[in-house]
Amino acid sequence: MIFDRLNAIFNKHYGYEEAILNPSEFHTELKNFPKTAVTFFSKKLFNLFLKKYDCEQIAVLENETTVFPVFKTKIKNRNIAVYQSPVGAPAAATLFEEMIALGSENIIAAGCCGCLDKNLKVSDIIVPNAAIRDEGLSYHYLKTGDEIELNKNLVNLVCQSLEKQKQPFVVGKTWTTDGIYRETLDKMDKRQKQGAIVVEMETAALASVAEFRKINFAQILYGADSLAEGNYDKRAFRGEKISKQTEDIIEIALLCAAFVDQEIKKQHKTEKERPQIKKRGFFKFFNKIEEKREQKRRTKNERKQF
Repeated sequence: MIFDRLNAIFNKHYGYEEAILNPSEFHTELKNFPKTAVTFFSKKLFNLFLKKYDCEQIAVLENETTVFPVFKTKIKNRNIAVYQSPVGAPAAATLFEEMIALGSENIIAAGCCGCLDKNLKVSDIIVPNAAIRDEGLSYHYLKTGDEIELNKNLVNLVCQSLEKQKQPFVVGKTWTTDGIYRETLDKMDKRQKQGAIVVEMETAALASVAEFRKINFAQILYGADSLAEGNYDKRAFRGEKISKQTEDIIEIALLCAAFVDQEIKKQHKTEKERPQIKKRGFFKFFNKIEEKREQKRRTKNERKQF
């Protein structure tokens, strides 16, 4: 009884029922909208993408602050949607929801993070496989829990793509927080003991929305500043210039998206071909067993009557 009450309290924000306001109020699925998308948080990286790649605008997302155009580009002969996300879990998740409404099924986010491991350097690539839920949005989508695991299939595909690109990377846990200016020594120590190697503000939230909406999500993080030594090291955070290593994140993320798009399509094709044969055989097998049982029951009843 006590545990039931505690569970109810902790899960007070979460519920299965349909929301009053949904993304479909503002967006409906567009014909031929790319199934795979990349989002950058950095305005500088997004503007560099627009300069370097041929693309066309295919949609517009907006909030009360500004508009966020969505572009389509072709990478390795795959159509990929690209847009910029605002920083922070609620704002990023709102646009994420609307991209799903437009037709996105696989979304890769590329953003910077703070390092909690002193061995991580500026622009090192980190692929989160789990996120500590120290933000508020995820609790409206999933039941209470300390962490969320990211989609294993998509994380594996992103890692495969990075290997094919010969890009060094680290797989590890991230700490998602709402309070960039409340990352205290006590909190950092606790998160490090939980296994977090980096800190950022969106991963747990976006992973929760993706799980709730049943789409695929993965994150590519790149080191910016550091808290690892117990003090603040700005490193490359909010610098005027973007290093070549950081600029390379654009191509790295887009190539990951193209690979994901290709491999997910292959997986869907295989899944469509496989189950029906097994399903028919499965039910035939059990139908025969059930028929034999029914026959035995009838025989028993007939004997009793005599």
